[in-house]
Amino acid sequence: MYINQISDQKIKNRWSFIFVIFFCLSSIQFYQIAAIPLAILYYIYYGLFLVTLILIIFKHHRSAKSVFGTAFLVILSALSLSIFSAALNWDQDWIDSFKATSPYMVYVLFFLLVISKITISETEKIIVVFGILYMVLFTVSYLIFPNTILNVTQAYGDERGFQRIAINGIGFLFLFSFFSLKKYLVSRKYLWLLIYLVTCGFIVMTLTRTLIACSFLLSFIYFLRQSTVSNKFLLFGFAVILMYGASQMSFFQWMKSETTTQIGSAKDDTRVLSVKYYLNDFSPNNLARIFGNGQPYYETNYARFVTKLEKGKGLYTSDIGYIGFYVKFGILAILGYMLLIYKTIKVRITENHIYCKYYLYFIFIISLIIDAPFNTGYIPSIVFAAYILFLSAKEYSMFKRFETKKLLRKV
Repeated sequence: MYINQISDQKIKNRWSFIFVIFFCLSSIQFYQIAAIPLAILYYIYYGLFLVTLILIIFKHHRSAKSVFGTAFLVILSALSLSIFSAALNWDQDWIDSFKATSPYMVYVLFFLLVISKITISETEKIIVVFGILYMVLFTVSYLIFPNTILNVTQAYGDERGFQRIAINGIGFLFLFSFFSLKKYLVSRKYLWLLIYLVTCGFIVMTLTRTLIACSFLLSFIYFLRQSTVSNKFLLFGFAVILMYGASQMSFFQWMKSETTTQIGSAKDDTRVLSVKYYLNDFSPNNLARIFGNGQPYYETNYARFVTKLEKGKGLYTSDIGYIGFYVKFGILAILGYMLLIYKTIKVRITENHIYCKYYLYFIFIISLIIDAPFNTGYIPSIVFAAYILFLSAKEYSMFKRFETKKLLRKV
């Protein structure tokens, strides 16, 4: 009887693990495979999202006691309220508002992970799979360009040195990069160092200055934290050589020139203009300023107006990070993210999982000008990192209690 119960539990855990992977794939629209109509990919997500909500509501008591859970719950509440705001303030149909907003409600993944009892080891396996899958799809897309197997492949020309390819799920590339660095620092196996360097190559291929600079800087700090004095000097020398080599490449020269141009014309920079417009002129009333304007849905009047602002005037909410997050989802969304930042900084965890903190620090920094908080390419990986910290904090607490008991016995 006992053996049968264990077997049944293993089967349930296996199905929970598979469902989590499938839900994550649906949240990034299965990388938007060109062979499948995009509408079908979204409807698969809508269905899995509703199933996930039912599962969470049915077992909500298991996932209620968590500060990370509170932060995500506040963010989800803000997103829900923005649905009503879009309907009331922009005359967008309620159903359309829900369909437009639900892809950003992937934050429910945290509660799904909790009720599914996914372990840290299983979570890290998912990170590895999604990280490698991203790199494989990126490589294939790059090699067959301008042909494509994914709908999200975009061409920006080769003025940056080579073609720039955009694929959904990019957050897993950066999380996998920090994870592979952690594995090398723990095991000292050169295979993991090689994997980390490969992820660095793919990060450079994003051709996005903020992403490259922040990820490399935080990786450097993380490495220094774990290294001996001699290794710190070696790393510093290697970094200098690497930076010099990169500075001679065409893409670096383009980024340097672009940065100089933007600094010289800061007042006319599209990000500055976007901030001014969306904070001062976009919201139709105070209700929208408090609860957000909501996400526009394809081919509605609201969507056409936003498209005109983006394509015609270059005013993108995705270019203004937290401010764009606030404009779409209101003050409550910002408060939820502030709680997430505070908890990430303050939480005490085991050293083995500190890489998740550095990944979230990376997210918090780039979100000053990048749409990571409301970009489906980042949200699942944000949740995975927070979930690992959540479980690691439990491990740390148990370890400290055990150490305290040992100390009391000796006394």
